[in-house]
Amino acid sequence: MRERFGSLQGVREARLIHWDLWDGNLFVEDRKITGIIDFERALWGDPLMEYYFSHFARTSSFEEGYGLSICTDSQRARRSLYDLYFDLVVYIECFYRQYENREHIRWATENLKRGWERFVAFGE
Repeated sequence: MRERFGSLQGVREARLIHWDLWDGNLFVEDRKITGIIDFERALWGDPLMEYYFSHFARTSSFEEGYGLSICTDSQRARRSLYDLYFDLVVYIECFYRQYENREHIRWATENLKRGWERFVAFGE
């Protein structure tokens, strides 16, 4: 697993990313983005951290529009780290945000378990 940390050396330039960029956080008018909300997860980092590169919602359309795709071993290794990190955030926020929805907490717990299994299995 430690060998994946070296893949982070491939990030040469940090960019402002939203990291919670999904349909519900975008305002679109006449096929143009007119607004973006929910910046609590915005940070300077690797563009591959964006939500639509994740295991939740990876799409070729997003990759084409973004002008970036995950096609190298280094990119796949970085994305595996980012997926696990996001799975941890989704789980941890249930408690500090004091979510009461038991179904969501169960889902976040199961998602983290599956995320850990994906992380460990990566590259086997």
